[in-house]
Amino acid sequence: MCGIAGVIHLDGQKQVDSGLLERMGETLVHRGPDAGAIWSSGSVGFSHRRLAILDLVGGDQPKRDPAGNILSFNGEIYNYIEVRETLKELGHDFETQSDTEVLLTAYRQWGIDCLDHLNGMWAFSIWDKANDRVFLARDRLGEKPLYYANFNNSFWFASEIKALLAAGVPDDPDYSMLEVYLSSGYISAPHTFYKHIRSLPAGYRMVVEGGQVTESKYWDLPEIDEEAMRTDQEKVDEEFEHLLTDSVRIRMRSDVPYGAFLSGGLDSSSIVALMSEISSHPVETFTVGFTDKDFDERQLARAVSEKFKTKHSEAVLELKDFEESLA
Repeated sequence: MCGIAGVIHLDGQKQVDSGLLERMGETLVHRGPDAGAIWSSGSVGFSHRRLAILDLVGGDQPKRDPAGNILSFNGEIYNYIEVRETLKELGHDFETQSDTEVLLTAYRQWGIDCLDHLNGMWAFSIWDKANDRVFLARDRLGEKPLYYANFNNSFWFASEIKALLAAGVPDDPDYSMLEVYLSSGYISAPHTFYKHIRSLPAGYRMVVEGGQVTESKYWDLPEIDEEAMRTDQEKVDEEFEHLLTDSVRIRMRSDVPYGAFLSGGLDSSSIVALMSEISSHPVETFTVGFTDKDFDERQLARAVSEKFKTKHSEAVLELKDFEESLA
């Protein structure tokens, strides 16, 4: 998890305040405790906080490519190795082993259509030097957050709303969202609890160019014709197993230790089973239990841990812990 933030002054004349970028980044330190940096050029500026996962030395951001493009990226490109090989065949060279450089090079090769080549989770911003524009995008299912505000002739964006508020975006509440939240338990993008702040929906991208902001959907769930659904159950089972196994495999690419949350239910148990099959060493698993036995799944998690010989850790969460976290 990293944190990104930035501003584009839409008149193209106002210079970015580096102190403001610093303040925005300071609100995101918890998302990226390993490193922090800012970059600005004229009316455009990015702030980045990094949690290092891949290429601990070469993955620092904001990242500049040979064309002068700048990237600030939160997330992970799971198929970065495969995309890098494709880009090498197209004549590109690489200086690092990071997915950050792969993403920036993919943009240089394919422009905004680079998203079609990516498998992962992301929220990122790219300043395109040649075209003097900023390209922003959020992953297909919205795993990584991206909030923005078009206020006072400036376009602001960040991983969290608090960074926008630190930049001076008004915190006027949108009371019309209370009824929505109380009835459904959440607020769907693009809405938030704030009048001036929006959330970029999953599967959307934005371009800020020439003082204009355009937003478009680049991906959606496919429509399925129930009359044309596959009936070859054995082949379907084989394909599902292949897709799930490959999904787990590419998510295990990391230069730092990783683990899995384990509840003992079908989903997490299946993932741990596949991780144990792929990994050459015991998988680290973690379970949070509760004193209320109706909600406590530690016994189920232990059974799965014993089955797949994981290195298991447990913690118990009590009401007082919740109250203390609010203090």
